[in-house]
Amino acid sequence: MEKNKRHEDYALRQVMGEQARQTEKMKLSDGFADRVMQRVMEKSGEREVSHWSPLRKIAAAVAVILTISGIAYATYSAMSVAGDEEVVVIADVAEEKTAPADSLVRFEGQMLDKIMHRVASHYGRAVRFRNEELAGLRLSTVWNSKEPLSAFVETLNEFDGLRLTDRQDTIFVESVKAED
Repeated sequence: MEKNKRHEDYALRQVMGEQARQTEKMKLSDGFADRVMQRVMEKSGEREVSHWSPLRKIAAAVAVILTISGIAYATYSAMSVAGDEEVVVIADVAEEKTAPADSLVRFEGQMLDKIMHRVASHYGRAVRFRNEELAGLRLSTVWNSKEPLSAFVETLNEFDGLRLTDRQDTIFVESVKAED
C-alpha cells in the first residue's frame, strides 16, 4: 500500500508538478491514471480527445490500402488498353513509319491516296480512284491490320460522300452524293 502511494506521488509530481501535489492529495483507487489525466487536461485547458479503437484503426488502414490498390489497378488497366499491339501514329507522309504486321495504325490528317496505298499493299490489292479529287482528301482514322480488309472498307464507307468497294483484287474509291 505504501509502495502504491509513493508511485502515485511520483506520477503526480511528474505530470502536475510538485506544487500541485502539495495542494491536493489523491486517494488510492483504480481510476488514478484517469484522474491524473483529467486534472492535467483541466490545467492546460484541453478537452478530452476521443481515441479511435484499434478495430477502427485497422479498418481505416485496410480502406487506404484498398483505395491505393484500386487506383493502381485502374492506371494499369488504362495503360494496357491496346494490349501488346504497337500503335503507330502517322501525321505526315515524310514521317511515315513502317508498322509491324499486327499493329494499329492511326492516320491523322493524311491524304486518302496515301492511306489507301498503305492499306492496299498490306492486303495485296491495287487502288483505283474513280474521282481523282478524292485522292487529295485528308482523313483521320485508325486501321487495325489484324482485321480483314472489309472491316476497314466499312469504316471508311461511314464518311459522307465516300464509297469504297473491293472487287477483283482492286479497291475502288468513288464519291457518292449525300442523300437528303
